[in-house]
Amino acid sequence: MQQLEQKTEDRFIRLPELIHITGRKRSTIYRDIKEGTFPKQFKLGCRSVGWLSTEVFMWMKGQNRA
Repeated sequence: MQQLEQKTEDRFIRLPELIHITGRKRSTIYRDIKEGTFPKQFKLGCRSVGWLSTEVFMWMKGQNRA
């Protein structure tokens, strides 16, 4: 939990890092986005997306409370 609180800078997280941080698979992440239970991604280029680190870490904190 302490590691989550240290990462408060706002930056984009790409999919491989997102998978590593959350421990979720690609298909699960996109399913949860579709269901509205995971932070939405931002289009960074023609073929790339990223997630805001602050939104991801806030989501993770919420998961720990449940």
